Formats: sequence, C-alpha cells, structure tokens
Amino acid sequence: MSDNAIDLKIRRCADILRSGGVVVCPTEGIYGLSAAADHDDAILRIIDIKRRDPNKGLIMVGSSFEMVRKYIDVSAIAPDTFRQMLCTWPGHHTWVVPCTSLVSLHLTGNRKTIAVRVSPFNILQRLCEYTQSPLVSTSANISGSSPIDNIGALHDTFGDLVDYILDEPCGGAKKPSTIHDSLSGRILRP
Repeated sequence: MSDNAIDLKIRRCADILRSGGVVVCPTEGIYGLSAAADHDDAILRIIDIKRRDPNKGLIMVGSSFEMVRKYIDVSAIAPDTFRQMLCTWPGHHTWVVPCTSLVSLHLTGNRKTIAVRVSPFNILQRLCEYTQSPLVSTSANISGSSPIDNIGALHDTFGDLVDYILDEPCGGAKKPSTIHDSLSGRILRP
C-alpha cells in the first residue's frame, strides 16, 4: 500500500479521535485501544470495552515532549531525572510522572501521576499530530487476556465496540516499553 493510502487511513482515524471516538491502532509492538486524551467519554468507553479496573490508569502517548509537557508537573521532577527522561524520548520508554490538573482522573486511575511515552513509531507520531492531541493507549485486549495481534481477531473482538480499526502493522518491538518512575528513579518494568 502506498504511503498516501496509509496517510489517508491515519487521517481518517485522527478525525474519529478528534470527534471523541475510540479506535484500535498499531503501536511500537502491539495493537492498542486509543482515544484522544482530552475526551473523558472516550476514555470511559475504553475502560468499559476492556472491562478494566478504573483505578489502574492508562498510558498517555504523544509525538513530542512539547505535546505532553502541559500534562506533566515538571517542577516536581528532579533535574537529573528530567534530563534522563528527555534523553529516552522519543523512544520505547514510559515514565510515571507527577501530572497537572489538566489530566483526566479517568486516565490516571485517580492518582496524582500519569504514565507518559513519546513514541518513536511513525504511525503513532502522525496519529497524534493529525489528532492535535496526545492519545490514551492501552493494549487491545480484554483485561486479563493476552494482547490480540491478529487483524481478524481484532475485528471479531472489537469491531462492534470501536469506531475504527487502523489495520497497519505494528512497529516490531518485541517487548513492552520500559517503565520508569520519575520520583523514585526505579525501573518498574524492564
């Protein structure tokens, strides 16, 4: 498929996200359920679709630090840790950071922190740019089940529950992103 055809699919997906829709889209390593991070109703739909505990929170993905900056309480992060975080982005690294009041409590699981990643994956970067918003991201599965890695199974499981399935390949990462805690400095998931 030509890059123009892929771009049209990404733009269609972004239009749906901007209007408050929920989509399945490829990420660095697996397919994810996504919504624009500023659409509470869509975030609640994702939690409902996954049958996920609402206290677990979800990940926010952006295309650049500038896109996610207003959601991060940078003043609460030690300068060395902040520099380390910026050095890992864009990259396959998620950081749990103190958040500002702009972040939905549905996204944080009622915590004062949020998990944030600036993705290196071209499709996710374009999707964020075209949506003009960071996205909510969580694995495309029912909570407790393995992520679904087959387009046919995604359609079977989520076809009637989401507004669009962006059927492009994932980025090829073999494992989930590394998760860092910006306050303790610990790696929560290698």
